[in-house]
Amino acid sequence: MTVPTRPLLALTLGVAILGLVKFYMVFQASIPSQQLALIPPAATGKFRVDVTLTFATSADQFALSDDSSGLQVRLAGSELYRAVSPLPAGEVLTIDDPPIVVGKNEIWLKAVPADTQDFGAGPALPADDGFGFSAGEPAAAAPDLPRQLSHAVRIRVQRDQAVLVDTTLWSDRGAPVEGTVPFTVPPLAKDDTHE
Repeated sequence: MTVPTRPLLALTLGVAILGLVKFYMVFQASIPSQQLALIPPAATGKFRVDVTLTFATSADQFALSDDSSGLQVRLAGSELYRAVSPLPAGEVLTIDDPPIVVGKNEIWLKAVPADTQDFGAGPALPADDGFGFSAGEPAAAAPDLPRQLSHAVRIRVQRDQAVLVDTTLWSDRGAPVEGTVPFTVPPLAKDDTHE
């Protein structure tokens, strides 16, 4: 007696396919579900970031890329501001309506001082200064104060004209000012009045 091979082969293939489908379903059910990261809601209110420099900026001379700038401001990895030209000292740079979220936020800032070279002696003295120095001879003890002072950047974050953060980042003379300013934004209380 001969066994029919075609029906046996079809039955074997059917069992194999159903077994693989069952194995796939069991395997997929055993994988732990991934937790989706919740995107925090955008904070309500009128936000403003003020940046004040105590020094003039220029492009970073030591940057590896050609698109370096004297001032970069980022919030949560997205760029808020990039200076395309040198900025003077003392002016307040205002960034209106940055994408601030409810909860934790972080501002990263890098500012490069304009004059990071020539930390030598002061300027040349006139020809007849009355102290015995000849023309063009530098005064060794005359400090050039702007070059001797540390650099600072003040960062102020406001929500509806109320100050959330007011901090200052410092660096040694000639070094870029770089740092982060973490802050938390609480949700606004809901209005409980009904009409």
